[in-house]
Amino acid sequence: MPTNPARPRRSAAETRDEIRRAALELFTDRGFDATSTRDIAQVLGINQSTLYYHFKSKDDIVRSLLEGRRRDLDAFLEWLGAQPRTPGLLREAALRWLDATTEEHVHAQRLALANQAAQRRVQGDGEIGIPAAFEQVIAHFTDEDTPAAEVLYVRTVFNAVGSVIASTFGAPAAASDVIAAARRTVVAMTVGD
Repeated sequence: MPTNPARPRRSAAETRDEIRRAALELFTDRGFDATSTRDIAQVLGINQSTLYYHFKSKDDIVRSLLEGRRRDLDAFLEWLGAQPRTPGLLREAALRWLDATTEEHVHAQRLALANQAAQRRVQGDGEIGIPAAFEQVIAHFTDEDTPAAEVLYVRTVFNAVGSVIASTFGAPAAASDVIAAARRTVVAMTVGD
């Protein structure tokens, strides 16, 4: 019997997505440590036991968000590997990566930047592998002979969202504005590439 009779019945995948979205919003607003699973369940109007059916813990929720982004990175790497090395590929690739960036991704990155200890705990010994996958993206455009300044440039192009988020601390911005500013940053940085 549902907790909230006005709430339509959802599939397990839809319920998991709702839990992830609500948790991410609470983690971003209140902080990871200040948010309980009870808070998440309450916002959704579900029993805590329903939340635990889908996720064992807050860490499990964050892990699922990171795993989703890792799948995005894997698909991006597959696309990138199939591209010929042509002038303009850096810009095209960075804009394609931005096109795959959703508001949920922006919130997740804000969470990661604000709660790095929690992120390290959730990632454990790197089993999710986002940093390693990101290094593969950078390696596509650089090699051991690439000057350090060029490597930093490529990193900065692909970390445009993170850079914009970092510049918004103390001045909150909508996720859509972060993505728009990151797009402008990439376009400006890659003129002539």
